[in-house]
Amino acid sequence: MQKEIITGYFYTILATLAFSNVYIFSKAALNEISLPVFLFLMVSAGFVINLVILWVKGGFVKLSTVPRSMWWIFPTLGITEIFTVSTFYASVNAISEPAVTGFLGNLFPLFTTLLGIMFLKERFTPIETVGIFVVFSGALLTSYSGNLGWKDFFIPGVGLVL
Repeated sequence: MQKEIITGYFYTILATLAFSNVYIFSKAALNEISLPVFLFLMVSAGFVINLVILWVKGGFVKLSTVPRSMWWIFPTLGITEIFTVSTFYASVNAISEPAVTGFLGNLFPLFTTLLGIMFLKERFTPIETVGIFVVFSGALLTSYSGNLGWKDFFIPGVGLVL
């Protein structure tokens, strides 16, 4: 049990470091090439890598066990992922500071929580509720442009992240 926990923390730290590099290196790449070219290259590389993993791990055989009535979920998730990745990298391209995109992009636990409250009727303790408001307040402060006008309250590109 203890070894599994340590391994889990190791992978979590490794994933966090790898994902942090995504913000920096994608911003550097987007300074050199256009967003559509970047997205095409990234999605193509991801497709090839996933295809190899499916082939090596025997994923195509496992895919045949999924009932055909459930196959609609694959294109649905694919379209959702394309939208998510496209808007994420559009925000990296639009916001000058990758750290701001990183902070705002890591609000997904907050939005997952809010969606869980709305759709799954989840309930939270008072201290968890305070935490939700603290995170949301931090996001507002991070994305504040310095102007009080509604049109320029947030820095450019914030809507793409959120």
